[in-house]
Amino acid sequence: MRLKVRITTILLSHTSPIIFLVRNMEGDVRDDVVAIIVTHNPEIEIFEHVVRSVSKQVRHVVIVDNSSSNKDIIKDLNNCETIELRSNAGIARALRIGI
Repeated sequence: MRLKVRITTILLSHTSPIIFLVRNMEGDVRDDVVAIIVTHNPEIEIFEHVVRSVSKQVRHVVIVDNSSSNKDIIKDLNNCETIELRSNAGIARALRIGI
């Protein structure tokens, strides 16, 4: 079964993660917005701020880490599902994995 979704992309800056907001467009009209954050070696202070801000506005946060060197810090963030990739898969593939 294919899921019909609407994806909105937010790029804050070159040093912060790329955030994809994914909304289920089928069934209920209830707020089913999930943030998928794709990252690779982010500046941790900025990254933590982004995750805290986004998590207040969505139902669930998924972090897809493209083989960062600081992945131990990333996976310790509370209330987030983290998917660690063994190599940098790129933005498009990481997004598909997150969905």
